Amino acid sequence: MLTSLPFTDVAKSVEKPDLYFDVDAKGTYNVAKACEWVSVPASTSTCAVYGESVKLPIAENHPVEPKSPYSATKATGEACDNKSASKAHG
Repeated sequence: MLTSLPFTDVAKSVEKPDLYFDVDAKGTYNVAKACEWVSVPASTSTCAVYGESVKLPIAENHPVEPKSPYSATKATGEACDNKSASKAHG
């Protein structure tokens, strides 16, 4: 089991978007690549990728509309995880 410990402060992500990209997006990418290398699916998520929810609970098919650098880096991480998972499962 792997655990990703990203930065999560939305306000600070606006102040330091490069740092959040390096840690959250690139870090998740690196974990996803490592999981792909050993054929283990990777998964990480946050509801922040959906932006303003129209309905609760938020369905997984809700449009992805990040509203901050934090949520944008998490959406990027999810895309890396999805690619890794599809390769791990063949």
